[in-house]
Amino acid sequence: MNSIDYEVQCAIARDERHTKRYYTLIEEMNNTVNWNVERKCKSKYCLGILEPELYHYPCYSMRLVLTPKLKNQRGKFVCNCCDTMDKWVSESELQEVLWDL
Repeated sequence: MNSIDYEVQCAIARDERHTKRYYTLIEEMNNTVNWNVERKCKSKYCLGILEPELYHYPCYSMRLVLTPKLKNQRGKFVCNCCDTMDKWVSESELQEVLWDL
């Protein structure tokens, strides 16, 4: 295999990963029921934690994404700033967040 074939295969694989991520984001947007849940992000990559000298406050903006394809999990909290999953939602948390709507 020459270097051009390898580059083409890498580009195809990258495009497939990007396409999969795109459709995952679209599905998450369609399954988001609350875009403004006040919950502190625990990710070390979030703006408030990564650069505390620039951002003097941690991120408190989460969204609740329902996960209908998973049988054991009802939903998850995802940070609106860094787009990382914070934790799985318990049944009581789900009812509380839906009640706030």
